[in-house]
Amino acid sequence: MKPAKILFSTEGRIRRRTYWLYSIALTVAYLAIYFGVAVATGTLDTLASDTTSPILDVTEAILSIAMIWPSLCIQIKRWHDRDKSWVWIFINLIPIIGWIWSFVELGCLDGTKGRNKYGNSPKGANHEAVAATFD
Repeated sequence: MKPAKILFSTEGRIRRRTYWLYSIALTVAYLAIYFGVAVATGTLDTLASDTTSPILDVTEAILSIAMIWPSLCIQIKRWHDRDKSWVWIFINLIPIIGWIWSFVELGCLDGTKGRNKYGNSPKGANHEAVAATFD
């Protein structure tokens, strides 16, 4: 699956490895841009103090809004791999328990084997070979 489809489409399924790689890449991009703006504007010293910088506040708001859709698309595709509806993204709204549940389901558990109602197993998913190894 192409990066644009992973980041901007809610269709299909992705494996845990893809989920982690894109989640980490989004986080790194967010932090790199944020700290890059802080260094470029000379407001890096405000990060360690109690004062705020309007430039960094606006940067944070823009970055947060820009990351919403790609983050949701990644999670939705991962829920699809677990053979669950996109509605499961709302479990993140439950403090602590929802976050733990989402972390375990999306980041730790394997997807459903073979085809499910959201499509074929993601490319490279070798569920049958892995299952045969443990038989």
